[in-house]
Amino acid sequence: MPNFKTATNEDVLKSGFLYARNPDTQEIKKIASPVDFQVGLTNASKDLTVTGDLEVNGGDITTTAATFNLVNAATTINLGSTAVARTTNIATGAAAQTITLGSTTDASSTTIDAGTGVIDIGTSVSARTITIGPKNSLTAAAISHQIDVGYIPSNGAATTTVNIGTAGFGSTRNIIKIGNYGSTVASSTTIYGDTISIGVNPGSVTFPGDIAVDGGDITTTSTGIATIFNTKATTLNIGGAATSLNAGASTVLATIGQTELGAWPTNTTYAYFAHKDVTAATAVTGYALLQNSAGHTYLNAGSGGSVNILNAGSPIATLNNNTISLTGKSGTSTTTTLGNTHGTSSTTINAGTGGITIGAVGAKIGFFGVTTAVKQTTSNMTNSITAGGTSNTLTNYTNLSTYSSDAAAIRGNFYRIGLKLNEIIDALQAYGLM
Repeated sequence: MPNFKTATNEDVLKSGFLYARNPDTQEIKKIASPVDFQVGLTNASKDLTVTGDLEVNGGDITTTAATFNLVNAATTINLGSTAVARTTNIATGAAAQTITLGSTTDASSTTIDAGTGVIDIGTSVSARTITIGPKNSLTAAAISHQIDVGYIPSNGAATTTVNIGTAGFGSTRNIIKIGNYGSTVASSTTIYGDTISIGVNPGSVTFPGDIAVDGGDITTTSTGIATIFNTKATTLNIGGAATSLNAGASTVLATIGQTELGAWPTNTTYAYFAHKDVTAATAVTGYALLQNSAGHTYLNAGSGGSVNILNAGSPIATLNNNTISLTGKSGTSTTTTLGNTHGTSSTTINAGTGGITIGAVGAKIGFFGVTTAVKQTTSNMTNSITAGGTSNTLTNYTNLSTYSSDAAAIRGNFYRIGLKLNEIIDALQAYGLM
């Protein structure tokens, strides 16, 4: 049987009965009922010391005092430590409740340890609002706070799981506020961690404000499709202050609107620009523009298409199959310059073995700035002079006084002039100039 002592070290348990001294009359009286015990301890200035255990089978320990201190000097406090399922209610009254855990006078830390189990916060099936962090009024002095959730020492290798607001499969949802959310005072909240996972297995996270990633990277472990701002956003700004923008690997193809650009599927060392509907099968010949690392550039149209060059919306040139048409802008004269205009370097237009045709039927041509004219026509001259003389040679007259002396030479010369003139006409006609 434990011994009960008063503040003056007098026994209050004798012969199996409980005795108490009335501090006003100093009378020692046997406690026979709760009323007698209450009468014996009405003076709150007296303390009761129990050197053993105290068992309260009535279920309540109450006080009328505004402040109630319970086992303040204990270094280890066990509350509900037996191995039974239980519900522990703390400050469940209808009025606003404040529960303080840890020191309020110095920097001592307080640890809430789950042992080998799990600590769940806000797992009720009803809607809950959980606020972690200070809720000072706007007039309160600025105070710095530190909150560690799931803290592991620097030498620890364990995995800590912290469940906050883990809603079930019904329509219940939880609201978790971290920082000064909803306040009119500009402030920031920082969440530190080597690796922080939010909304996993499975889940999603919604941020009503902005996200600042000071580490510099947003990554994913997904090997499939990753989507950013795929709904609702009509204007997407990326890297507004960036002076260099890198997207994708060197072999990537990107689609922007109706445009496909990136690495040419046929040879990924080439830069490639095409319509998005040009598939990999037709990208070999259906691209619009290619360029390699040496600067070689290729302008192209797909099979049956054409390359058109416009000025102010009007076509000035068309490249279609084997035809290059320099059409010029409608209603204006067209000047096409071929060759170097800043020096004396020559320009050669080479048709290879295929030939070049200049001017269509009815077209006008002019050279050296003269007014253009249509194709001139003529017929070959009939040369009835008897053949004579030497090819490509006009013979000199040796006797100018007697015709008969040089008649044959004169006739031969006229024949050769007529013959050469016909050769020139034949050549001009062959070129289409006559």
